[in-house]
Amino acid sequence: MLAAQHFPPFSPKGEMIKPPSKKHKNLRAFFFIFSLIISFSLGSYLIFLGFIFKQTGQALLTITTNTQNAPIPTVLGITKSFLSNEPSKPLKGEEEKRINILLLGKASEDYPGKNLTDTIMIASLNTETGKVSFLSLPRDLYVPISKTSSSTKINALYALGRNSDDPFSIIRDTISSLLKIPIHYSFMVDYKAFIQTVDALGGVQITVERDILDTHFPGPNYSYETFELTKGIHHLDGSTALKYVRERHSDPMGDFGRAKRQQQTLKAIKTKAFNAKTFLNPLAINELLSTLKENVRMDISLEEIPRFIEISHTLDLENIEMVVVDAWKPESLLRVSHVFLENGQRMFALSPRTGSFDEIQETAQNIFDSSYLKKRKEMITNEESTVLLRVPENHYDTAQKIKKLLKELGFSDISIQKDAFGEDTFLEENSTVFDATHLEKPFSLDELIKKIPATKTNNNAEEEEEEEEEEEEEEAYDFIVILANDAFERYNWEEATREDLEKSTSYEE
Repeated sequence: MLAAQHFPPFSPKGEMIKPPSKKHKNLRAFFFIFSLIISFSLGSYLIFLGFIFKQTGQALLTITTNTQNAPIPTVLGITKSFLSNEPSKPLKGEEEKRINILLLGKASEDYPGKNLTDTIMIASLNTETGKVSFLSLPRDLYVPISKTSSSTKINALYALGRNSDDPFSIIRDTISSLLKIPIHYSFMVDYKAFIQTVDALGGVQITVERDILDTHFPGPNYSYETFELTKGIHHLDGSTALKYVRERHSDPMGDFGRAKRQQQTLKAIKTKAFNAKTFLNPLAINELLSTLKENVRMDISLEEIPRFIEISHTLDLENIEMVVVDAWKPESLLRVSHVFLENGQRMFALSPRTGSFDEIQETAQNIFDSSYLKKRKEMITNEESTVLLRVPENHYDTAQKIKKLLKELGFSDISIQKDAFGEDTFLEENSTVFDATHLEKPFSLDELIKKIPATKTNNNAEEEEEEEEEEEEEEAYDFIVILANDAFERYNWEEATREDLEKSTSYEE
């Protein structure tokens, strides 16, 4: 009986196929095992993320009606959202190419003022250009509460609605009405979440611009401690980073310096969070999401998260525009004033320098071009307009306030004329401005109309005067403004100092 013969295999072309060498066998085995490991790891990672999203999702979706009862996506649904070619759920504001997100920071339960949102920012994303801007509003800004006849400091708005089905409703609607922009999403984080997030990221690197020494820094359980940080580059853990963004007593800019440090730290957190080592570390993702589950509230649905991630890849996160609405400086849009409450008591707060939120609205609406107001002031300065303010003698103080404001806006030559008439002579409701330049200085005219406010008139105001000397004097001015009741009411405030404000709000820390 013949022994079995083993013939070399042939290809379809009749060519003999050489048996694979031991080396090639080892390589194929290696790549096969490597592929299995990669496939298993990727699948496990996606399942892990799906599990975490599912576990934390219900806690995050507790705010608005549309998201509160939304079903939590399955693991398969989540991985499909990230990996399939199907379009993601579009975001609010995306059609208008601008998404506005309200960012709030508040204390934890064992801190004073636990329900006050002392960090208030609006993050705006331009989905067409990729620009990102942050607008910070100070906690002591006195604002009218949306849909009511009452007013309060802006940092108390979240507390007013915290127990409702939509705790963001009051502060979101008020800020939207205040800035004349839609607020599409809201996000609130407390101290504990901030500390845990920074620690989960392994800390953040911050460049401290000046030495910090606060011997009376507020701590938990109404305690006080010393906080010190030297000028230079520091790697901050969560607790130190929280102190850095909260400290304001040793900052010469007070609350506004703190707002800038908050924006700086937020940018550092963004840089660390988007680091590849963090994104590819399941344990870091787990810790971050667990932190969010316990200490964060938002009205962003899970179905919208994939689209947020898609948009994040198109954003210029290295050149974020930072704007702080502040006081103290000549170009600042706010001032400190006394506010009289319903019970007759007096409170110190921040108010718009013009008595209206027009300038803050312009800033918010032109947030992607923060030089807008600067350019406007330059145009007014270049026109070199002369202005005469005519006012009853008993409202001379009001005219002085308006004169100071006009100087800050770029006007350089402003005079006040006290008219020796009785109060009954000036019963007009609206201030008027006469333009002697016949529209040759349009920026100055537009600013007077907006900021006083005043209505343009074609009647030459000096024709009302009987004395010829006064007429000749007025002809030298480009604009003549007759102040009336609207200006008197708008600028009827008592100016206070920064020290007054600091003392009155220190207990909230």
